Amino acid sequence: MARPLLRRLKIPLRIAVAALLLWLVVRKIPLDDVAQSLEHVSWRLFALGTALFLPTFLLQALRWRALFAGGRDSVPGVWAFFRLICIGQFASLFLPSSAGGDVVRAVLLGRDEKAYGAAAGSILLGRVVGVAALVAFVWIGRAVEPAHLGALPRAVPAMAVLTAGLALCCAFLAFAPDAWLAKALDRPKLAGLLANVRGARALPAREKAAVVALSVAIQFLSNLLTAVLYWAVGMPFPAIGLFTLLPLLMLVNMVPVSFFNIGVREAAMIALFTPLPGITAAQCVAASALGYVSVLFPSAVGALFWACRAKKGEGEGR
Repeated sequence: MARPLLRRLKIPLRIAVAALLLWLVVRKIPLDDVAQSLEHVSWRLFALGTALFLPTFLLQALRWRALFAGGRDSVPGVWAFFRLICIGQFASLFLPSSAGGDVVRAVLLGRDEKAYGAAAGSILLGRVVGVAALVAFVWIGRAVEPAHLGALPRAVPAMAVLTAGLALCCAFLAFAPDAWLAKALDRPKLAGLLANVRGARALPAREKAAVVALSVAIQFLSNLLTAVLYWAVGMPFPAIGLFTLLPLLMLVNMVPVSFFNIGVREAAMIALFTPLPGITAAQCVAASALGYVSVLFPSAVGALFWACRAKKGEGEGR
């Protein structure tokens, strides 16, 4: 009885947490300053930042296809993966965490290819490699500009723990003997995941290097489009922040605490950015609001793909 009740309460609780966190963030911030920042938005920069979603999704599609293709004879084209990523972005608007879009993508690809485990495995591997790129960005940024993390004394120990855990996970997936891997994933529901991990391990070195390079490019473009949206509201966000503060912010946003990360994102932005000269809490809230608006464009593209998919399904059903 307890588990079904918790499942039913999960979304309402996350909405409540989001509302509470957002109220705690904005209650001491002059809303007039937030409105002023939004009144002076550079719509050219906003359009540029929003448009960068699509090439970022294209790179994600290339990486996803490469990870899904390991050990498979027939694989859909990049365009099919791009459409599913856009649909996942659309679905994430209505789901309680950023992982919700991943679940939708895994289910749709698994249904199309009759390979649910491989679909989930390829998305999971993409997440792992993507997080590894984010962590690498943080350490590179700290080496170049250590002062950015100096205002957050707990950030460095936390990053060290995360880096160690991630390194162990990647080392196990990449180099552990196959018998160890099979034993760790010896579950009926994980059979497809095991096959996908084995396929990824068997990829040629050139394709593995391509996956790593794509992950770096994806994270850089994601950071860049976010920074462009910050610049659109007049925030003097430093360019080196692409390698320090933004990766750290994205790591924080992966914690599924509230609905659509509302409240969490704003609080993290204020904590990370306001120690920098010229950046105010009001600008952080305004930039966050602009970010929510910007995702409507790729989400609308995803809604269009979903409608076309549903229409095609109806036509085939007839």
